Amino acid sequence: MSALNKPDVLTAITIYIMVVGLAYQVLLRHVWKPEGLQKLVDELLHTIIPILVIIFWYLYETKKQLRYIQIFKWLIYPLIYLLYILVRGKASGFYPYPFVNVTSLGLQNVLINSAFLMLFFLLLEMYL
Repeated sequence: MSALNKPDVLTAITIYIMVVGLAYQVLLRHVWKPEGLQKLVDELLHTIIPILVIIFWYLYETKKQLRYIQIFKWLIYPLIYLLYILVRGKASGFYPYPFVNVTSLGLQNVLINSAFLMLFFLLLEMYL
């Protein structure tokens, strides 16, 4: 069995894509207004694909093989990505999302925002 076919991998990817879609809808949609082809791509990426991935997960995931202990393993990728964003932002001054912009919010507020995002990940992981 390939690593991508393991039940926990499909669930982790589904959660990541759900968080991207939901975070975009709640936190980022109002930040910019794409037009033309960019608007189409934006809707596909942040609305349609997350819905399709959830449907795919629901239909094809072997849910009885999932274990709660896997939840902490699933948080590794978002934590590494957060660390990457913070290190890269410190070096370049560019932060890709307003809720992790240390320059405008300060490190303490960014860590609080990140803790809430990780809590959101955990809640999704527990109830998915």
